[in-house]
Amino acid sequence: MMPTIGSMRTHINPFNRGFSLIELGIVAAIIAIMATLLFPRFNSDLLANKRVETAVRQLKTDLLLTRQLATNAKTVHQLTIDRASNTYTIHSPSLNPDTAMSTIRTLNNGLTISGDLTHSFTSSGALSNGTSTWVQVSQAGQAWRIDINGRTGHCLISKQ
Repeated sequence: MMPTIGSMRTHINPFNRGFSLIELGIVAAIIAIMATLLFPRFNSDLLANKRVETAVRQLKTDLLLTRQLATNAKTVHQLTIDRASNTYTIHSPSLNPDTAMSTIRTLNNGLTISGDLTHSFTSSGALSNGTSTWVQVSQAGQAWRIDINGRTGHCLISKQ
């Protein structure tokens, strides 16, 4: 008697499904070797980029703080960058020097700053000269830029 197609059963060996432990171990070892070769380069580039991005975000925050202080106090406030010492200062040149607020912040070593070094905000929040300006911070091929609108004092960050 011939078996019919519907009655035929295929026998599947439960040990022939999937990958063996040896095959999975070899794949895991290859991935681990590739990761150890690529990670140091990726990590150093990522770290340099994050350092620059963090410095630019802090500088933008302090530019906006300077602008806010000028509008709140109804006096000119200024953020001045010193390239030689990698610092910047927030102060109010219109107040008495003995009572003037002054804040000094230090940027990370190795950062290069270019662009305008003095940013004066008026009581309306605009830059004193009314002209838009920019500041760029860079390190190891990573560069970020802050564009400052002269009429509004708003800041925009972009990666270069």
